[in-house]
Amino acid sequence: MIKLGIAFSFLLSSSLLSSQNLDSVAISRLFSDALAHGESYMRLDFLSNKIGGRVSGSPQAAAAVEFTFQTLRNLHPDTVYLQECMVPHWVRGEKEKAKILSMKSGEQEVNICALGSSVATPPGGLN
Repeated sequence: MIKLGIAFSFLLSSSLLSSQNLDSVAISRLFSDALAHGESYMRLDFLSNKIGGRVSGSPQAAAAVEFTFQTLRNLHPDTVYLQECMVPHWVRGEKEKAKILSMKSGEQEVNICALGSSVATPPGGLN
């Protein structure tokens, strides 16, 4: 019984090794073909340089989704669809200035900048 188990394990492992070898050959062929004849770099160039930065909720993000959708549809798979989802969107408010108050230098006005998705300054300012 032990010999049968060892023989079965040997057959199984050699079968797995040979299928892994075939898989790696197939993957290597696909990779080489994609590099030589694929359009991935052209598509990436279009997304990066023609559409540009794709901040969440921006017109560029919507254009990238549409470009990808049309590209996939043109490849004729079984199914391609868009699914609605909630996307956070931040719009910059009015530009603000701040004052630095110093007993030595007095009052100095400076420009300030908030990072996206930060909360607004209260109407009365900061205390």
